[in-house]
Amino acid sequence: MEAREYRGEVAISYKPEAVIEFLRDPRRFAPCIPGVVRHYIDQDGSLRLRLRLDVGSAGIADISSITSDVTIRISGYGDGYIIYNIEGRALGSSYSVELRILAKPVDRGSRVYWEARASLGALIRILSRFFDIDRLVEEIARKAVENLTRCIEASGLEDTPP
Repeated sequence: MEAREYRGEVAISYKPEAVIEFLRDPRRFAPCIPGVVRHYIDQDGSLRLRLRLDVGSAGIADISSITSDVTIRISGYGDGYIIYNIEGRALGSSYSVELRILAKPVDRGSRVYWEARASLGALIRILSRFFDIDRLVEEIARKAVENLTRCIEASGLEDTPP
């Protein structure tokens, strides 16, 4: 599968350790993911989600949302970073994403950098001939980052903002 890369950054008013601790707990961050219809923690600790993603802005005739079943596993974490492996199905096609998040200290909290390497399924690649898949993925990622940032800021983390 062809890999695509997406990245961004955001400021958060908590120390990197508190941000990563929040992101290590799927029970805390799952409700913050846009479009969550339901979620649960599997026996192996992975997060299972059913998402209904708004794709109305993509301009696809007769399609305003896409349902996706997703599994998120933490594949690594440490001092100021966390790595997720994300696997899912949408539009009858499988996809996978490796998401790396790095939180660095700044004067008023953290600067959080994220990078995603996505392998899209065959049907999604075919549909990308008819609409801008990168713009759609970037829109979904932007909403996810905004929601997660709001959740972290509102979470009452034990780390008091500076």
